[in-house]
Amino acid sequence: KGTIIMNQIIIAGNIGDVVLNESASGKKYTSFYIGHHYRNKDGSYGTGYMYLKAFGKMAETIAKSHKGTAMEFQAHFRFSKYTKDGKEIPSIDYIVDSFNLAGTGAYIERKGGDVTNTDEE
Repeated sequence: KGTIIMNQIIIAGNIGDVVLNESASGKKYTSFYIGHHYRNKDGSYGTGYMYLKAFGKMAETIAKSHKGTAMEFQAHFRFSKYTKDGKEIPSIDYIVDSFNLAGTGAYIERKGGDVTNTDEE
């Protein structure tokens, strides 16, 4: 009768530079990357990056993190497009729903726009 679509991903790695921005309407947001290491078929190692977005209080909290901090994010994705050199480029945005500071046990999630830190409860 209906279709169930799972739209959830867990991303872990070391956070890159995070810059807090503000939209024209005053909403806080950030775009940042998570670096992860992988091993190639030839045995050499490489580094890959995934770009994530966060909004509101979640963005403000993440922006306090330092480059290189190990973090784990739970996110959902949405399809979008951007224009480059006059061409529309398809893109996937990963939107942060919650995150965990690796090794601390602190779990932070978005609840109705508010940010809740389970270490403080």
